[in-house]
Amino acid sequence: MDFTIPYELRDLVSSLKKFINNEIKPLQESHQDENGCIPEEIRKKVRLRSRELGFYGADFPEECGGGGLSNLGMTLLREEIGRSGLELADSIFGEAGAMSQILLECNGEQKERYLLPAIRAEKLSCFALTEPNAGSDAAAIETKAQKEGDEFILNGRKHFISNGPYADFAIVFAVTDRELRAKGGITCFLVDRDTRGFSLGRIQQHMGGGDRLGELIFEDCRVPARNVLGKVGAGFLLAMKRVGEGRLRLTALFMGMADKCLQLALDYAKQRVQFGKPIARYQAIQWMLVDMSVEIHASRLMLYHAAWKADQGMDIIRESGMAKLYSSEMLCRAADKALQIHGGMGYMKECPIEGIYRKARASRIGEGTSEIQRILLARKLLQDGPLRFF
Repeated sequence: MDFTIPYELRDLVSSLKKFINNEIKPLQESHQDENGCIPEEIRKKVRLRSRELGFYGADFPEECGGGGLSNLGMTLLREEIGRSGLELADSIFGEAGAMSQILLECNGEQKERYLLPAIRAEKLSCFALTEPNAGSDAAAIETKAQKEGDEFILNGRKHFISNGPYADFAIVFAVTDRELRAKGGITCFLVDRDTRGFSLGRIQQHMGGGDRLGELIFEDCRVPARNVLGKVGAGFLLAMKRVGEGRLRLTALFMGMADKCLQLALDYAKQRVQFGKPIARYQAIQWMLVDMSVEIHASRLMLYHAAWKADQGMDIIRESGMAKLYSSEMLCRAADKALQIHGGMGYMKECPIEGIYRKARASRIGEGTSEIQRILLARKLLQDGPLRFF
């Protein structure tokens, strides 16, 4: 086995780090408000600059204007974004994974209207699947789409939609056959922001801060049949493809955030003096640091292996699920230990750990809760047996 990271990927990560430190960090410091919100025009500026540098759309095929970067390469870059601890750094690849690979399903006309502008950072999308009564059970969505001539009439409500308040178009999933549902009765639509009957509901506030989550409301919203993404009835398969893609993306971010927790805890433990010596010299602190380090290393190996298998064209449904499950719970433990090592200072808003601690809690919910991951992994385990290398 060869665990060597190619030099070109190391150089790419180094370039990204410089971009973050030299341009992203100053922008965030001057534009982020006390609620963690950053003006959309600043985020768009970052997306366009990221495009100039070759980061935005880096994982899309070269033939459609992307960078053709491997899954391993994107994993390393996203890990660096997580390590930065900067909210604005999310804009480098399109907030919350807005640049979904399922846009590659666009046909000729759709490519010109949606895919290519998205890759060029000219348009921002959002992935609209989750509903008030359909979270982990995505097949239970209630938004419906009824065919009428050359149009579909959409009615329903989506919520917890990342980028929802600012997206130029939404990737919307709706039921077109209530009997078939996930087995051929859910369809994916590309819906422009200015489509009549499509409106933004509440901007949903959350403990992580910011204003990127929102409700999308569809009231007799008429969408041309030409805006169906893929085939009618094949939407659920597209949705699951996006969820699988999202697990690798999130796991890489979790890795970076956990690494940041460890580095902050290490630095603080070395300089914080109590009872006449740095707290890093106390066994209780050392063991917390070691536990963090061991779990981060284990999580990183799981993640890199899953990314490598994806680059070989192999199925990674189990590997990505395991990596997401373990890394999300690992991050919460790492954030908790880092805060404990910082003591009262870690609880203060001025300390980076406080923000990471709040954001880390969402890691066990998004892209499949820990409980759902265990259910899915148990099914595969009972069906296929233990996961082995050969």
